[in-house]
Amino acid sequence: MSLSIRPFDGTPEQLSDFVMAHWSQQYRDQAILPVWTGDYFAWQLPALLTDDRSLILAGYDGDRLIAVFPMEDTPIRLQGKPYNASTGSWYTVDPAYQRSGIARDALDALRREHAERDMACMIGFVNAANYPGKGRGFWHSVFPEHVAFDKPILWVLTLNAAATARASPTFMDRVGSHIGGICAWGGRADQSGIRPYTAADKAACHALMTRKMAGFDMAYDWSADRLHHHLTHGPLPRARVLEEKGEITGFVAYHVMDAVGCAPCRMGMVDTLADDGLSARDSRRLLSAAVADMREAGADFAVMLAHPIHQRATLLANGFMPYKSTHKLYAFSTDPSAPVLSARRGYAHYR
Repeated sequence: MSLSIRPFDGTPEQLSDFVMAHWSQQYRDQAILPVWTGDYFAWQLPALLTDDRSLILAGYDGDRLIAVFPMEDTPIRLQGKPYNASTGSWYTVDPAYQRSGIARDALDALRREHAERDMACMIGFVNAANYPGKGRGFWHSVFPEHVAFDKPILWVLTLNAAATARASPTFMDRVGSHIGGICAWGGRADQSGIRPYTAADKAACHALMTRKMAGFDMAYDWSADRLHHHLTHGPLPRARVLEEKGEITGFVAYHVMDAVGCAPCRMGMVDTLADDGLSARDSRRLLSAAVADMREAGADFAVMLAHPIHQRATLLANGFMPYKSTHKLYAFSTDPSAPVLSARRGYAHYR
């Protein structure tokens, strides 16, 4: 074998093909898995659209792709101060090479890249102890200096109970889908003043995002352009704003995508409900507008992170229910001088 680590040199579609082939094989009968398309990766990893892919590393055996370790350069604030960091997910190793050392070689390369860029940490969600997969043990072993946030956890809203139950891998998940379908509120709240996001809303929504991030001691420090990319790039992202007397007072960002478990289905995901300063009624209305749009787009269920990222009362009012804790948010320290380990309230999008 002639193994090497270098920046991924394929297309977003090739990244999708590799990741989905191996994740589907490992998890299809154990979980409902999002279908991460090429459009999805171009949206989540803007560096794929540039010449600098130094944080999107891959393992090769000659010219054969055998592993991927995609990360995004993500400015954050720790204890109110700016730092460089990275966020990532979708780490994948061809099972035939899992004992080849390629994963540790890639992590060593990522460590060097983080040191050269003065990055404080790597942020991502890792499987909990009750969830299948070896990720938790691997990450604990290679990054012993880390902080694991007990919250947030996922909440789920069932929109199509029959389709969600067909896709669900366990008996309890199937029962929960039907119970959730019975409990879900099926109405549509007043949507006056709520409309789709446009480029003219960029500055106002960035100010709202910055305000929301102030409530966390580890949070995104995105520029207005990076937020705009998240709200608009490609066919997946959707966003609604609440406008009152010519002022944008809140926004919600979400997406709908195909998923697969025991059967195909469609899932929605709410990333950000920026509702700081809104009344409880307006927060409920804004989330309801997103739910109605996801339902119209064919979503069979929707998920979003609860406290401290989103308020439980708002989720409950729209029919969301707590789900079992399958993943935890982690920050793996790569700079001992940065206050990573003292963080207690972390913000990140669930990936």
